[in-house]
Amino acid sequence: MLVPDLQSAAASENQNWTSIAFPVEAELQQVRKRIRQVLAADHPLLHQRLLTLAETPGKMLRPLVFLLSVQTCGQVKPTHIDLAAAVELIHMATLLHDDVVDQAVLRRGRPSANFLWGNTAAVLLGDFLLSRAFAIGNQLYRPDLTEQVVQTAQQICEGELLQNLHQGNWEMNEELYEHIIEAKTAALFAASCSLGAQLAEADNFSVQALNQYGQKFGLAFQICDDWMDLFGNEEKTGKTIGADLAEGKPTLPVILWLKNLSESDRKKALSLLADSKKHRSSIAKKIRQSEVIRQIQQKLLALQKQAQEALAPLAPSTAKTSLCRLVESITASVNLSRLPQ
Repeated sequence: MLVPDLQSAAASENQNWTSIAFPVEAELQQVRKRIRQVLAADHPLLHQRLLTLAETPGKMLRPLVFLLSVQTCGQVKPTHIDLAAAVELIHMATLLHDDVVDQAVLRRGRPSANFLWGNTAAVLLGDFLLSRAFAIGNQLYRPDLTEQVVQTAQQICEGELLQNLHQGNWEMNEELYEHIIEAKTAALFAASCSLGAQLAEADNFSVQALNQYGQKFGLAFQICDDWMDLFGNEEKTGKTIGADLAEGKPTLPVILWLKNLSESDRKKALSLLADSKKHRSSIAKKIRQSEVIRQIQQKLLALQKQAQEALAPLAPSTAKTSLCRLVESITASVNLSRLPQ
């Protein structure tokens, strides 16, 4: 098998990302600035820790789809910047909590908050970010949108709780897995898209179309993220590899691998998964050598098609084009992650 040139692939990916985000790059910078303002604190020690979080914003996918959704329907205004910041703060809070649960040591290429300051501090910082997000929502004086923000945060928590309750449940099926990721990941993408459209005073038809896009995009994103947790590169992904398997989280690659096995091979696989932390390298190798990647790619292509079809009725625009290209770039990442045997 040909070994991909990972450096060239990364450079091409960065260039592709820049062109996708170009229509709203100036607005994304404003969102980053707004987040830094919101996270300012009087106490020097708290201020420094919050500043550390604000200085590692990642690619800000949720504000990106929010702002692109706004542009498919109208023009970005100051209130859009505020709500985009609130959406990202909710996401940042979930990352802090996730890293505690996963015992992760890396986040966005840097030591995670729980690694630097301990689990208690990381959880409390996450709670602080949520409080700031809700405060921004209240300042919009749009009770309908504020309620959606709160409901979305609740849905994320329910998804995370459900995932935790099924930790080590290697009998999980695809339907339950999709229900979990729809809540813990896709819900915030769907809300980002529909909130952006609503704040731009779009009609209900456009709001629903963008909501559907966000949901399908979010499902594809989480499936890719789960694949990269097994086969990604820590330098590229910026987070601890193998955390899901080590923590006993059934993800789609594992679910499909088990589903494809004969009864005898499945029993052997389950014995390995009983101590998944110890055997994660062996498990990942077996999954890599299976037909799972083909099935994952088929699933991702179906979600990509559904996401793009959801946008089809919307008027042509550079923002709409970027949304279509964005889901393509996410689904293509699984191809890049198939490393040498």
